[in-house]
Amino acid sequence: MTAVYEAGHIKRRRSTKAEMEARYEALINIVNESAPTGVRFCYYRAVPQRIVSKKESGYNKVQRALVHLRKTGRIPYASITDSSRWRRKPQTWNSAEEMLAVAASGYRRSLWQNADACVEVWCESESVAGVLWPVCDAWDVPLYPIKGQTSARSPTRPRLSITPNPGQ
Repeated sequence: MTAVYEAGHIKRRRSTKAEMEARYEALINIVNESAPTGVRFCYYRAVPQRIVSKKESGYNKVQRALVHLRKTGRIPYASITDSSRWRRKPQTWNSAEEMLAVAASGYRRSLWQNADACVEVWCESESVAGVLWPVCDAWDVPLYPIKGQTSARSPTRPRLSITPNPGQ
């Protein structure tokens, strides 16, 4: 004989309009203080301020709130980075002249060609990389998001080391 199961009676408390507005205002402040930033960073800042709980549901609330705030124009879309989505498309031009103009406008002299050391920035995640990239790009510094995958490191090896410039 097959047993029949009924749905449970779980009552979840919904946030009031005032609570939602307080959450929105707090998240707007977090974004304004740290833009460009990522959803996870906003969540990590929201938890100790007791804006949301430290649970997956709290993360989801931050994520949904940030989408709402972007759609309603209360925070700019560019303030939230998402470097986990990449567009892959070959570059194409309408003429050789257009291609040469684009190439000339994109020329940048290497800032580190004659440096005594090779400068690199390593970070833990793609979300942090989205925040760091504008600065690294401006200073011609390579950025390596390791995505939580680290190699074993000798305990005697320093965290910061100077590597001779391979260009010399």
